[in-house]
Amino acid sequence: MADVRALLPLATVVACAALAGCGGDSKKAVTTTTAAPPLTHQQLISRGNKVCIDTDRAVTQLGQPVWNGDYWGKYVPLSQDALKKMDALTPPAKDRAGFDQMMQLARQEVAAIADIRDLVNAGKLSQAQTKVRVATALDTKVKFAARDIGFGFCSLLLSNWPA
Repeated sequence: MADVRALLPLATVVACAALAGCGGDSKKAVTTTTAAPPLTHQQLISRGNKVCIDTDRAVTQLGQPVWNGDYWGKYVPLSQDALKKMDALTPPAKDRAGFDQMMQLARQEVAAIADIRDLVNAGKLSQAQTKVRVATALDTKVKFAARDIGFGFCSLLLSNWPA
């Protein structure tokens, strides 16, 4: 069996989303759109790194990664929560393309993490180990994208925020 420490470098990082709301039916042609104003570059970096640090702390509290459903049942919501928090951030225009690319990769990684949980729960440990390699490769891409934007903690390859 592969060393479960290989699971540690899984990560998610920031996402961008402008929040939009719609109103009414076709007879009431009133539509309201509320978009969060873009953050400055420094605000984006600061808030994104905070999400990564907070996620790191939560994952650390789970303890050593193990091949059981209990561990992964707690791990998956942490990764989904981190992604959701980053989705609330709106990057400035100059960071938008890189941020969107990073988030696309982060979403793929979070999906792979959920697949790992499902495979572990089904007792398919060999397939789960294969999926760990997929998630780890995505994690590396996410962290390089984070580095290119200017994130500090979020871009550390050996950080313990694998969610």
